Amino acid sequence: MIRSIEAVYNRNIPTDEKYFKNLAQFLDHPGFPWKTLIIGFGVSQFLLETWLSVRQHHKLCEDKVPKALEGVVSKEDYDKAQVSQYSAGKPC
Repeated sequence: MIRSIEAVYNRNIPTDEKYFKNLAQFLDHPGFPWKTLIIGFGVSQFLLETWLSVRQHHKLCEDKVPKALEGVVSKEDYDKAQVSQYSAGKPC
């Protein structure tokens, strides 16, 4: 299959060995702070997910029916849904 792709596109596809050697040389740059990048990415992901969870928690703890649902859902049904949402021990 690779030969047919080469024939169609007339490209020289590097062998796996050359590809991985070039990739290793690129990634093994001594001045690049890999540890800082990986830790920074992990911390920023944690902060984003925590912020979204807190934001969602505050939104779910609201007592009033959202404007988009005012004519569709009654206040009693909305309250029942909110209680069942947090019946697992997550008080507002």
